[in-house]
Amino acid sequence: MTCKLPTADRILPGKGDHAMPIYEFFCRKCQEPFTALMTIQEHDKQAPECPRCHDTKEVEKRISPAHAVTTRKSLTY
Repeated sequence: MTCKLPTADRILPGKGDHAMPIYEFFCRKCQEPFTALMTIQEHDKQAPECPRCHDTKEVEKRISPAHAVTTRKSLTY
């Protein structure tokens, strides 16, 4: 199963220009990774439904690397 990531400029409708985080999950039942675009509050409440088997009990959160964009260039000496 291929995980398709939404574009980085995806915003939460009606909430201004706040980008929604993309979270990574793994379904132990299907043995498949998947991603979910959700608010922090949704993420903190419960794991999402697996898009393949529709189970929520066997879904675990995965830790993924963070990407930060800064507006200031680093100085090198």
